[in-house]
Amino acid sequence: MSFNFQKAKPVIIVLILAGVLFLISQVRPGCTVTREPNEVRGMSLGSQLPDGSSVILLRGYYKCHEPARGEIAAFQAPGNAVPVIKVVRGVPGDQFSLTSDTTGGHLLINGNVQTTAEGQPYVLSENRVAFWTLYVNQFHGVIPPKAYMLLGNIPGGALDSIRYGFISSSQLIGKIQR
Repeated sequence: MSFNFQKAKPVIIVLILAGVLFLISQVRPGCTVTREPNEVRGMSLGSQLPDGSSVILLRGYYKCHEPARGEIAAFQAPGNAVPVIKVVRGVPGDQFSLTSDTTGGHLLINGNVQTTAEGQPYVLSENRVAFWTLYVNQFHGVIPPKAYMLLGNIPGGALDSIRYGFISSSQLIGKIQR
């Protein structure tokens, strides 16, 4: 048996064109993701990403993908030239509220008290409880579209949502890869 290239040529061309069209359909405009090596500076992610850890910033990743709970993301914080790296704890549509005990206020997402990687609950000062009470009232206890709650690993909060409130999708720079 022999292969007749001339007879198969139209089929091969159709398959190649179909493959090219499929690849083009998978690329969305503005979805360029670049890989940038970075070094973690600071202790706000504690044992998850210690100071000096090497990571890869997938810049532009969130232009193509929705942030998922548990991912580590970089965002542009107000007044901070260096990207801030935190964990996505709350996503649009999640229920959020506050509770308090003798240690202070605590953030709840979907009914669960938010804790650090070591299992310690985040503790909000009186000022932060007042700040977050405004958010609970304004947004009726639901994280709004295109808004995320990003938290570090320090129980009292750091340069994260405890201080800044929700992080807008437009502030997200990219996903962190270990």
